[in-house]
Amino acid sequence: MKKVLALFIGGIISIAVSIGAFYFFDVMFEDENTTFIAWLVSVGTYSAVLSPAKWLMIFKI
Repeated sequence: MKKVLALFIGGIISIAVSIGAFYFFDVMFEDENTTFIAWLVSVGTYSAVLSPAKWLMIFKI
């Protein structure tokens, strides 16, 4: 049950970070293409560094 909860919370955090990053870059850049590129790079970096599966390893669940 702990694994499911950790993955669920990690997924919710990932979605929140993704949405927050998009809105941040949308305000920061006027060009839509630049916004999408910055968003993709930031979400890809976040996913590589702190994916929900890595939450299991961090907390050793």
